[in-house]
Amino acid sequence: MSSMPPDERTFRGHTISARFQEGVERGRWRIVGDIAWPVVVIAVAAGPRDNAPSEYVLRFDLTGYPEMTPTATPWNPTTGDVLEEENRPKGQRVGHVFRSDLDGGTFLYAPYDRVALDRYHADWRSQYPRQAWNAARDLTWLLGILHEMLNNDDYTGT
Repeated sequence: MSSMPPDERTFRGHTISARFQEGVERGRWRIVGDIAWPVVVIAVAAGPRDNAPSEYVLRFDLTGYPEMTPTATPWNPTTGDVLEEENRPKGQRVGHVFRSDLDGGTFLYAPYDRVALDRYHADWRSQYPRQAWNAARDLTWLLGILHEMLNNDDYTGT
């Protein structure tokens, strides 16, 4: 682990934390496949809905983690490409976060995504400090938000 870059070492340390492992054990999220740093693919469980998947996969770029804000691409592991619009989670809030009309849907439209902050809304850091990423947060915090979003009444399926 000492030959790893500091951002990867920090991330791997977070994945063995009790909070992260609790999410794994409860089936809330799981790392998919091998980690190809700085890319980590993680599936987040979704509430049961008719004709909808039981989880959504995100391809995270964790360059500079945790000082740099992560970015996550909704991912289709079968095609190895960005998740298609018709297969994205729907609902008022979740549909807004998983929108596909900006940059081909390659990021989450939220204050905890690097692309959303850097390219579209730098003001979100000050406007939404409780929801914005900062270096004191870890990926477990972000996965908890996504899991909650995919398991509440707003989420309607695909």
